[in-house]
Order: sequence, then C-alpha cells, then structure tokens
Amino acid sequence: SSSASNLTAGVSSNSTVNAYRRELASGTNTLLSLGANGQGVGGDRTSVSADGNRVAFYSFASNITAGDTNNLWDIFVYDHAAGTRQRVSLTSTGGERNQGNESASRVVAPAISGDGRFVAYATTATNVVPGDTNGLQDVFVVNVDTGAVQRVSTASGGAQADADAPTGQGEKPAISFDGTWIAYTSAATNLGNGTTTTGIGNVYLTNRTTGQTTSVSDQRSTGGAGVPTISQNGTYVAFGASSRLDPTVTSSGLFVRFTDQARAWYWID
Repeated sequence: SSSASNLTAGVSSNSTVNAYRRELASGTNTLLSLGANGQGVGGDRTSVSADGNRVAFYSFASNITAGDTNNLWDIFVYDHAAGTRQRVSLTSTGGERNQGNESASRVVAPAISGDGRFVAYATTATNVVPGDTNGLQDVFVVNVDTGAVQRVSTASGGAQADADAPTGQGEKPAISFDGTWIAYTSAATNLGNGTTTTGIGNVYLTNRTTGQTTSVSDQRSTGGAGVPTISQNGTYVAFGASSRLDPTVTSSGLFVRFTDQARAWYWID
C-alpha cells in the first residue's frame, strides 16, 4: 500500500492510500484499488497468495465492484490472471453485510491462504451467517471461488465465543496454506482452554473442516496474546504472550507452539 502519486496511472491527482501488486520479474505495478472511474479509490492491508496471483485488500470505496451499496468497508480479491476484482465480504447468501457495532470506516486486515482460495477476516456484522447472535466480533472465512462463508471463531461444540475474536478491531487472523487452519486471538472463556477468568487473552487454533478449536497459548489466570502467524500446514503457530510460557526462559516474549497437527520431522531414506 502507498500514497505515492506516481506508481501507476490513475493516482497522479490524489493522495489516497492505494493497494498495489508489484511483479518483481517484470517490474510492473498494478493498481488493485481501481474504481470504475479509472482512478485509485483507496485500499490497504494487502495479503498475497503464495504464487502472487491473488491479492486481498480492504477498501471503503463503493465503486470497485458493481452493487456495493452498504456504505461500509469491504474486502476485495484481485486475481491477476483473470484481471478481476471480487468483493468477498458478503453474507452466506451473497447479500450485503450489515454494520454490526463497528465503525463504518474501521481498519480491517484480511488474510488470504497460500493457495489463494480462502480469505479470513473479522467483523461484528450479525448477518454474515445464520445464528450469529453473540453481538461480538467474529472470524469468518470465505471461499473465493464459490462465495461460501463460514464462521470459525466458535467452540468445538459450535458454541459462540463469549468475547471478541480476534481481540483487536479488524485484527488479522492467520490462515494455513490450504485454508484448513485459522489462528486468532480472543479473551473468550469458552473456546477450549479451560479459562474461568474473564479477560485473559489467548491464541486459538480452529480446524475449519472439523470445527475443532483449541488453545495454543493456554494462559489461564493472567496474560494477553499478540497477533499470531501460522506455518504452511498448521503445524506451528507463532505469537507473543505476556506470560512465561517456556520454562527455560524467565520472561514473556515471542513463542512458537507445536500443534501436533502434522509431523514435525521425518526421515528420508
């Protein structure tokens, strides 16, 4: 993202922050946040697929795609091979998302899976999927190719989180290469870590296929957790924590948790 006025055509007369894709081999820039008027209309918080073809970003603009009438921020995916821009922050029936209890101009950071098929993002909207009645921020995953939407910040049994997920407004979730594993922060007490103390921040890992949610930081009486990142196959989750989670060190810091979701090593004969 940049507010420069000379990276591509369509931005010379404005100082708006726009989203770009840079092809390193050719040195070519593409303006992602391009409005129907041929001008840069604003975009930020880019997330790129492993092959560089698809880029997710958010924007307040209503003219990047047709039919955008909710006057809210939205998540878009640019597909370079197809030359298309697709709005993905829609409801499970393809309708407009409502505002929930958030600002219409909040900053939102989407995460696209390495294979470019899935986008994870957070919103307090209450109509993205049926049954969302907790009135809190939740994490949703969209299948870019089909438009199917799933709420993933729920307990293993399907119970709604009893606190915002992620903890920060519009905070970026972490997503594995194939979109199966989603990691995010929350101070919820019912997502699987046995916490009974309100306000303790943890990092949670949800399997989008099975619906299983587990705590990877497991802070139960004190502590907070930072924005996580996840390895390609979900085997490792890295995050910051305010508790001493490693007995070999004497302080808080950055930690990596082996999730036991895949082999940590193997022999090659």
